[in-house]
Amino acid sequence: MKLKLAFIPRTAIGQNLRAKPEWEILRKKVYDIYNNQCQICRKQDCMLDAHEVWEWDEEKHIQKLVNIIGICRLCHDTIHFNIAEKNGRANEAEEHYIKVNNCDYKEFKQKLDEARVVYQRRSRINKWKLDTSLIIQKQWIRRIFHPEEHILSDIDQQKRCEACGEFYHIEAILNNKCFNCTEDNDSF
Repeated sequence: MKLKLAFIPRTAIGQNLRAKPEWEILRKKVYDIYNNQCQICRKQDCMLDAHEVWEWDEEKHIQKLVNIIGICRLCHDTIHFNIAEKNGRANEAEEHYIKVNNCDYKEFKQKLDEARVVYQRRSRINKWKLDTSLIIQKQWIRRIFHPEEHILSDIDQQKRCEACGEFYHIEAILNNKCFNCTEDNDSF
């Protein structure tokens, strides 16, 4: 599945980077890195949301930031389908999930039921520890949160995709290919 349902547990709502003043700079940088193209459905020249991708360690109660990607509003609504339902956008999100994943309603419903079970289980954990070590690992993010460490210019951060020849920010290149030309998009 290219587009996955991911509900933030009730007990982790508000634990994110958006509470930090650097978020506005970070999200604009995400738009630049991904050339205003949704990294899930591939819609081009659209308004993007900066989406935080989290891993959840239910045993240790750790919410770990693993990526920040640019996605269109419809993909974002679909990922957080439970919120889309509350905001009256469930039908559009459901249709988008089915289209992007090339599946049927039955498969969508199965994944939705699974996501709700995970949401309920994770919401029973009272306190999540926030792991934002990604900020240290990815230089372009670290530069935003720690500008005093910035030593490379933006031109030093560009790399050419071997497949299509386009230049992208170095963080948008994996195994010398851009997101569009890489088969394993989940690695981004």
